[in-house]
Amino acid sequence: MGRFVGTRLGSFLGIVLTGVLSSSCAVGQSSQLAQNVATNIPVLIVAEDQDKTSFYHCSDVHRRVMSELKGSMQRYGFQMLDEQSVASDLGWTDDCASNSTSSNRRSKRELVDSIKLMNKANQASARARAWVLYRIHAQGKKLKNSTALQVRIVGEIYDAASNNFLDNFQMPRETFPAPANCGKTCVSEVLGDRASDVAMSLGDVLARKLERYSQPNSA
Repeated sequence: MGRFVGTRLGSFLGIVLTGVLSSSCAVGQSSQLAQNVATNIPVLIVAEDQDKTSFYHCSDVHRRVMSELKGSMQRYGFQMLDEQSVASDLGWTDDCASNSTSSNRRSKRELVDSIKLMNKANQASARARAWVLYRIHAQGKKLKNSTALQVRIVGEIYDAASNNFLDNFQMPRETFPAPANCGKTCVSEVLGDRASDVAMSLGDVLARKLERYSQPNSA
């Protein structure tokens, strides 16, 4: 998210998580969890990228994973706030549209201030009940004929109303095969191609973390 009363508020983009599940296991776990979760909790997922070793929040990887993640979380019954819709409703500008350079990073403080402003807005559709802050780190290890892409994801979950810390997650480091001499564009493509599996794994993790704050299914 962009600027509000002259203050830059970074756009709320996607989240990446690794750990690919087998199809049969994932479907079984997802179905069982979906039966136990019935909630209209609005969830906002944001990327903190002030650390220059983390992935830039305007990257194509974040966009592709978020697109898949929305569907995954909605199947569990959660509401995913759409950053572009919120920006439009509140009159904020999209910094990813106006400045695509990776120097336009944002801190945790900026994100917290943004969410507080959102929750004070008159539009109920702009208010989050829970928000997830995450960082993604990716590093390529050169091998003789290929590259081993190592990915590490860490994140925190907060109650947006009380600002209380709810939970955290740190996924095991994952390694993906990549072409030899894989640069930034190559890394983005390799991770982007995993968007569907990544989003499914992330949706399962977040649904289980947020389930205790949800209303039980009355069906």
